[in-house]
Amino acid sequence: MLIAVSGARAADARRRAGTAKFVKICDVYGAGYFYVAGTETCLRIGGYVRYHIGFGRNK
Repeated sequence: MLIAVSGARAADARRRAGTAKFVKICDVYGAGYFYVAGTETCLRIGGYVRYHIGFGRNK
């Protein structure tokens, strides 16, 4: 019974949350930029992940 009640609350929370109606694209600086809502600022989010593994004896 407790699980069913918790699940009902989670479903209600999703309905209440607002979603973005649109994203305004900013092509001034190239592909991948968008305007920050309510401003004239262009923003692009990016990055990369680097990972290195090595095997052997330490000297």
